[in-house]
Amino acid sequence: MSVLNKHQKLALISIIVRKGFAEKVISQVQAAGGLFGIIVKARGSMRQGKKGWFKPLSISPEMESMLILTTKETAENVLQKSILVTEINKRAIGAVKSIPLSKAWTTEYLSTNHKEFEVVEKSAQVKPQVNLSLITCVCQRGKADEIAAAAVREGAAAPIIHFGEGKGVRDRMGLLKIAVNPEKEIIDVVVDEMECDRIFNVMVEAGRLFAPGMGFIYTTKVPTGFINLHTTVSSSHTEATTEQIVKAIDELKESKSWRMADIGLASVRQFKRKQKSDLINLKLITRRGLGDEFINTAMHTGAHGATRVYGNLIGGEKLKSITGRMINDEREVIDFHVTPEVVDDLFMAFDKILTVHESKNSFVLEIPVPRAVTYFG
Repeated sequence: MSVLNKHQKLALISIIVRKGFAEKVISQVQAAGGLFGIIVKARGSMRQGKKGWFKPLSISPEMESMLILTTKETAENVLQKSILVTEINKRAIGAVKSIPLSKAWTTEYLSTNHKEFEVVEKSAQVKPQVNLSLITCVCQRGKADEIAAAAVREGAAAPIIHFGEGKGVRDRMGLLKIAVNPEKEIIDVVVDEMECDRIFNVMVEAGRLFAPGMGFIYTTKVPTGFINLHTTVSSSHTEATTEQIVKAIDELKESKSWRMADIGLASVRQFKRKQKSDLINLKLITRRGLGDEFINTAMHTGAHGATRVYGNLIGGEKLKSITGRMINDEREVIDFHVTPEVVDDLFMAFDKILTVHESKNSFVLEIPVPRAVTYFG
């Protein structure tokens, strides 16, 4: 008997705030309709060194990254509440964005029917940014700042970096795998959709992500969000890119109809490295300690690799103390990138493992990946 319940009406909201703000955000987001989520530690990226050279911060600003699962009905309300409570629309550093889900499965049945929640009044709502893209890069530990600096030089907002573990190409390299560290850094960069290809290509070149064992980079569409991750690093090119100028004109004219075909996009370099399109990111959230079994099973089933980070589950009254503070419930967040035809087999394999271990509050989320580059052999 399957323990995973399929949901078509769930949505995913990503929130990034400075350390110390997460608990306040969580309580407000739950009241606005948030159901469950994960909180993971992260850090900021860089500042400008002398004579325009890029170098890491001597003390990187600590950040907290949250993934909040909610219903499609309350997703916009949760996003608006997140923007207001974090104050990233005013002065605070952070980001709030929606992540599209194709499907979602949970070990508990989550009601997606209407329920009472605190509604953000229209007068208080903030106009979100639209047509964004998230670039996620998994690279060897110690390489993230170099790749992040390349993205910033091309006009990207300051990237956010997580620490994690990787399995995949390294495990198939025999004795050569000793040259590849399993510890990884995971870079998240949110950019305008028009600038995505150019910044993506620059990050691939900076990290040599087409070479064996160097890493993996992919994109995710972000329909709406609000990003305030300014960096003190300035571009070494022009003050504004062609794509930024085109976007500014769009906003002034409140339309894209003024554009002629391909105008302003000639500067986007065409990338000829081998790449994949239309992949699926299966994001598994489960109890800490079960990850190795899932990863080994997935790689035997058809997944080429996996990336894992650790965090704490948030949500539900039983996860709070009598003072309202969160109680740690450690989780593993594992990302598998696979072709669509492998998804059903992986789902059945995951379901069997969760049945055996009776793991509660576990989730499998299906997220479309329009573009990815790595060493594909």
